[in-house]
Amino acid sequence: MAFKQKLLGKLSLKIISLLLAVFLWFFVIGRRSSEIGLEVPVRFENLPESLVIVNNPATHLEVRVQGPRTFLSSLDPTRVNLSLDLSAAKAGRSSYHIFPEQIVLSRGLRVSRINPSEVSFEFSPVVTRELLVRTKTEGDCARGYKISQINVSPARVGLTGAAQELNRIDSVETEPVSLKDRNEPFRVVVPLVIGGIHITRAEPKKVEVQVEIVKTLDKRWFKAVPIKVVGLLQAKYQIRPAGIDLFVLGPELSGGDRSFRPGAGTDSFRA
Repeated sequence: MAFKQKLLGKLSLKIISLLLAVFLWFFVIGRRSSEIGLEVPVRFENLPESLVIVNNPATHLEVRVQGPRTFLSSLDPTRVNLSLDLSAAKAGRSSYHIFPEQIVLSRGLRVSRINPSEVSFEFSPVVTRELLVRTKTEGDCARGYKISQINVSPARVGLTGAAQELNRIDSVETEPVSLKDRNEPFRVVVPLVIGGIHITRAEPKKVEVQVEIVKTLDKRWFKAVPIKVVGLLQAKYQIRPAGIDLFVLGPELSGGDRSFRPGAGTDSFRA
């Protein structure tokens, strides 16, 4: 019995020693320094209302973080970000250097590298201008029809944005208005196209376009059309001149025989 107890005691000591060794191993490995890479979003805050950003500054940074593996494994990347205070911004170009201390991390972790290490901006003063609205169309009306007039309401819109961009233009276009197979007047509400311009406000953002469509008038000249006299029976007469030139204006035919034959049927020229 004593031998058995002695054997069990030694076995227990071995198990405890093994567990301690495993714990120490994990502790040492966990405390060993390591490094991971993060993509950190950049937030721009407190930009004065009198300015607008007209370039494309970096919105994410590549950040290398060092620290114990146990700490790195518990790091939540979604909670790591950087805020830049732009309250002191002025018109023109400016660069903001990024320091490791600006990126807040859990205790025991530190930033070892930031790329890019600075964020560059180009600030423009904000102005408000009234610009003419131009309607952009696509496609063709139905055969025999055409646009007679296009009206836009409102005819001018107010845009607020970057001075250096708005001062270079005098009008803004609508999204394309389709004319395909149209044969009667119509109205449509379409948005304005403001792409490529840094706008902070547009009033309004949509306009109403009224398109007037009419039949197409065909113009044709006919040279030396003979003159036919009717209603004179057995009479002698002379016609001078014997023919005339005709200028005919009327709706364009959409199909069939488009020829005009003076002197035939209802198209006859009679004296």
